[in-house]
Amino acid sequence: NQEGFIQRFFSESGGNWDANESVYLSGDWSGQNLTVGFIYAFEYTFSQFLIKKQAEDGSTTSEDVGRLQLRRAWVNYQDSGAFEVDVIVGNRNPYQYKMPGAVVNAQDAILGQLTLPTGQFRFPCQGSATQTEVTIFSDTPNPLSIIGCGWEGVHVRRSSGI
Repeated sequence: NQEGFIQRFFSESGGNWDANESVYLSGDWSGQNLTVGFIYAFEYTFSQFLIKKQAEDGSTTSEDVGRLQLRRAWVNYQDSGAFEVDVIVGNRNPYQYKMPGAVVNAQDAILGQLTLPTGQFRFPCQGSATQTEVTIFSDTPNPLSIIGCGWEGVHVRRSSGI
């Protein structure tokens, strides 16, 4: 009896699961919780991080004067499994930050059982906002629900010469 593991099964018809309406498992699976799904690669790249300001008429515009230097960012997730955040700044090597899914010291975490936490995953992304690319990636069969994101940084307005 193994709990909290992923087992991959391959179609006998050469990868075409649509041709076969049944899934046959070897062994005794009675009394076990079983989730069947397709593993797929989820990937989302955020648009450029910008400062938004609201005009008197209620419209929103982007601040395009000056330099925005990012320090850190975060994503808020709900009932989600593991995912990875890739940060590329300019020509530097990409950085990968992994959110493992289960939080080890969480009160509802039970060894050997799937835990889908809700929380905030923070990661550094130090660089100019115009040269920073942030991508979320997951290839697990567990759900992934990103419900928000944010960033912190320093904005310096360009001054005009005298």
